[in-house]
Amino acid sequence: MTATPGAGEARPQKFHGNKKVLLLVIDALSARIFVPALRDGRLPNFQALAERGQLDPACSAIFPSITHAALSSIATGVYPQVHGIPGGYWFNVEQGEVVHYMGDLWIALNQGVRQFFADLVVRLNAEQIQAETVFQYVERAGNQACSIHHLIYKGDVLHRVDVSWLAKLIDRVLPSKSGIADVSGPTLLYLGDFIATAIEQADQTMPAIAGLSKYLGMEDRYALERLLALARADALPALTVAYFLENDDRSHLQGPANAFPVLEALDQGLGELFEVCGGVERLLEQFCVIVTGDHAQVDISGDEETASIQVDKLLSAFRLPAPGAVWNDGEELLVCPNMRALQIYFKHPEAEMIEMVAGRLLADERVDLVMWRAALTDPTQTGYIISTRDRGRLHAWPVNGASPGQPPSNQATDFWGCTWRWQGDLSAIDAHVEDGVLVYGDYPNALERIAGALECPTGGRLWASAMPGAEFSLGNTAIHRGGGSHGSLHHSDSVVPLLMAGAPDDVQLPARTRSVDVTPLVLRILKVDGGPPLGESRVLRPC
Repeated sequence: MTATPGAGEARPQKFHGNKKVLLLVIDALSARIFVPALRDGRLPNFQALAERGQLDPACSAIFPSITHAALSSIATGVYPQVHGIPGGYWFNVEQGEVVHYMGDLWIALNQGVRQFFADLVVRLNAEQIQAETVFQYVERAGNQACSIHHLIYKGDVLHRVDVSWLAKLIDRVLPSKSGIADVSGPTLLYLGDFIATAIEQADQTMPAIAGLSKYLGMEDRYALERLLALARADALPALTVAYFLENDDRSHLQGPANAFPVLEALDQGLGELFEVCGGVERLLEQFCVIVTGDHAQVDISGDEETASIQVDKLLSAFRLPAPGAVWNDGEELLVCPNMRALQIYFKHPEAEMIEMVAGRLLADERVDLVMWRAALTDPTQTGYIISTRDRGRLHAWPVNGASPGQPPSNQATDFWGCTWRWQGDLSAIDAHVEDGVLVYGDYPNALERIAGALECPTGGRLWASAMPGAEFSLGNTAIHRGGGSHGSLHHSDSVVPLLMAGAPDDVQLPARTRSVDVTPLVLRILKVDGGPPLGESRVLRPC
């Protein structure tokens, strides 16, 4: 089936289950902003859902807490280890190419603007993401699904990408031979000015092209209008995922607290949806509504010296390629800053060099943690090394089941059923043991999240995480000085709310939720078999 903008129509099937699912993903939805606002009555429509549902105020995002990787985990239920997206800026060693989805326009220009859009709109879903998505699980079970602006939309239905007007603009800026092909997504797919599935009886009053002044049609109001139009036409299918990006954009510019008007506007839009559906009670009779974020944000210092961890200066003893470039002869490291996370690739990953790079990074007090797979520095070892400047060093690895008899003092099981053993100091990840359970402080679900990143085949061999207030930079790459940022393992970047209202009686949130629980939660509500397990360890079952 081909859905061509302005031509052809999709006819959503009637849904025969008990509840449909509406998943609202708000970029950079920090729990420390959202949850107090609910308590204080400043988001009355989200509050109405919370009063009728379940809220986990401390859902843990993945590491790195970067949009493209985090949205991939929300849409698949697995970590980068399985879905293959290790951030927004990485090096595909096997193919010898740098992938860059971050916000530095000059790197996009270096790649070629059309290539940048081709990668983001087509290749991210068609080639780079390796796992099945929630859209595929749902539609292969005989239902239909809809994606509104969600960047991860991999599915089985062919859609036409319309970039004709943009191509003319781009060719005037920087000619490129890179074309943009059709894409496969769910039955109903909307992506700004690029993809729009026509729906019989739906409100077609929206402009065909929103243009550059409105995020190329990716702005929140545009997404809300799509959602409202489908609701008015009674055309929302079994699953609808709607993504809203402006909270992240405003938070980067002004800081998370100052972005609150964006959340207020989304709350008002939610009120419009209630009205279209006949009120919140009527909405929840038909839909289970889930609200979450892909990551949080932390404030970045306004002082240049404090805010910017200049990696090229810390690693001046090594030869590095220019940002966005692959390595040439004689260059030893390839460095990919992901805002408050950093991944480093080694041409020759020898133990001495890895330890040397780690030491040079930790010499800067703004670098919080450095991590790598233990086998890289000792082939006889498994698990992960986490090294810090002043909290010690930890070597931790998963084991199959608890030890018989009295467990050793350096063994405990996490909340998701994985048993870990370690040598060194748990203070490195601010963890301790209570009644045989591994409990985390400043680094929620640290070991599982670290494993999910370090085992990613396309990810860096060594990762670093920044202290709150600072970002990694390379050369002239931009940082968000005086605004907000994310990416690190720290809770300030990693704790988001997970709100569910209108769920069937037999569906409950796990006691402690993670972003990777969103897809299995959707599948359980829709009674779709398969997919990753809800609330279970992704170390024991990466899926």
